[in-house]
Amino acid sequence: MLLAHDDSLFTISQAAKACGVSRSTLMRLEDKELLMPSFQQPDNGYRYYTVYDLFQIRQLQQFDAIGLSASEIRNYYASDDDPSGLLSILEPRLCLLKQITEELQMRVRGKQQTVFEKITLPSLLCCVMDGCGCGAQDRYDKIAVLSHKMAEKGWPYQYMHTGFSICRRSDYLDGRWAEQPAAFTACIPVLPEKAPPDAVMIPGGAALSMLHYGSSESEKDLLFQLAAYLRKHRLQPDGFVRAFDLMHTSIQQPFRTDARCMRYVIPILPDT
Repeated sequence: MLLAHDDSLFTISQAAKACGVSRSTLMRLEDKELLMPSFQQPDNGYRYYTVYDLFQIRQLQQFDAIGLSASEIRNYYASDDDPSGLLSILEPRLCLLKQITEELQMRVRGKQQTVFEKITLPSLLCCVMDGCGCGAQDRYDKIAVLSHKMAEKGWPYQYMHTGFSICRRSDYLDGRWAEQPAAFTACIPVLPEKAPPDAVMIPGGAALSMLHYGSSESEKDLLFQLAAYLRKHRLQPDGFVRAFDLMHTSIQQPFRTDARCMRYVIPILPDT
C-alpha cells in the first residue's frame, strides 16, 4: 500500500519538474482521463506519483508530439496494448511527413529535379468541381473556388491531404498533345462525417508518383517525361493522371511558375 510519506512517491510539483511540464498540465491530463496519480490524500487531495507514472507522462508527451488526440490515446490504453489501432492512425501521418520532407529537400537544393516513385494512393472522399483549362494556374484557381465553397458551406477539409485535380486527358501517353483547354476535376478531401451528399469517393490503389521541382510553365514536357518513364519501366496506366498543384510547402499567391513543387500521380495496374 502506498503512503504519502513513502520515499518512492513524488509530489505533483516534483513530477511536473521531472517531466518538464507544469502542474496544470498534469491536472489537464487527469481531466482528460489520461493520467491518474498512484496515491491521493483523502483529506486534502494532495496527489503523489510513482516513477512508473513519470514514464507514462513522458509517453503522453511523445503521443502529443506526434499529434495523437486524447480519444486516440484513451482507445490505445483501452486496447490492452494492441498496437494495430495506433498504426492505422500513424501510417498516413508518416506518409504526409515523408511528402513534406521530400518537398522541403527539393526546395533547399534549389535546382530543377524530378523524382519517380511507386506509391499506394488512399481512397478519398472528396468535394469536386469540374473545370477546363490549359494548365496548373487554371487548376489552382478552380481548387481555390472549391475551397471557398467548402468554407462557406461548413464542409471541413481532411488536413492530411491536399487538394488535387484529375486531368482528363491521355493524349500525352502516346506522344500527342492537343493545344487546347483540357477538362479536369478539382478535388478536395472532406471529412466523411460532415461531407455533402454529392461528395465523390476517389478510388485509391497502386500508382506512380512524379515529384518535380522547378518551372511548371511547360506541362507538356512534364507529362511527356511521365509517359516516357511509364514506357521504359513497362507500367500500365489505369486511370487519369492527378495533379497536386497545391503542395504542402509551396502554397504561394500569386501562383509561381518559376520555382515550384508539383506532383503528378497516375494510377497503374498492380504488379506492373
